[in-house]
Amino acid sequence: TIQRNEALLRQFIDESVFGIVIINEQGKIIKWNRAQEQIFGYKSSEVLGKPAWESFFMITPLRYRTLNSKKEFKSFVKKALKTGKGSWIKKLLDYETVDAHGNKKYIQQVIFPIKTEKGYLLGSICRDVTELKEIELKLKKSEKKYREAYQQITFYKNLLAHDFANIIGVI
Repeated sequence: TIQRNEALLRQFIDESVFGIVIINEQGKIIKWNRAQEQIFGYKSSEVLGKPAWESFFMITPLRYRTLNSKKEFKSFVKKALKTGKGSWIKKLLDYETVDAHGNKKYIQQVIFPIKTEKGYLLGSICRDVTELKEIELKLKKSEKKYREAYQQITFYKNLLAHDFANIIGVI
């Protein structure tokens, strides 16, 4: 039955380990699941019914929080709700954000249109990849240190070889 399917869909969204958001045709958030609450630290009651661009602005790192960035996201959302198209639609986005406590987070997200009679809804599925990103950054830092040490050893090896060649030449 329809009621059973609706209940099953609601449970599926709420129990998902991925953050799920649904934005209605007016750009307001109508679904913010538990995983989304855990990732960003905002309860659904704090964001439901609010414009998506306001919520996006809340999770934007301070250094990027400008009036222009808010306008750009609002423009993107409005265009996507009318046309179902946009530069971020159906692409894996990988970006830095902050949670409600100001903690840095790295997120992977896909935004997709959902066709309706009035235009489009926007769906979003995201996951927190902060731990993976931090490991990647540590690995890059370690690799950089290794390369610097290797270059230093090569320099000293060449210097020593040159000095020995001079000593042997004198002998």
